[in-house]
Amino acid sequence: MRERKADTRHKIKLGGIVIKAGAGTVDAYALLGLLVEQISRLQDPAEQQRLRDIGRAFASHADATGTTSDA
Repeated sequence: MRERKADTRHKIKLGGIVIKAGAGTVDAYALLGLLVEQISRLQDPAEQQRLRDIGRAFASHADATGTTSDA
């Protein structure tokens, strides 16, 4: 039961990230295609860090403006 709860929480968190990024109205298949096409970029540690930095800066900005949820 705990595994199901953890899995559900993880999926909710990912959904929140999609919404926070402004992609909540994007067609689900288009969003999936984008992710599939770009996921290989995460194999490069420098690129992964660059994208992580962008995400953190975006989240910090959203937190400062009060426009974020716990994603």
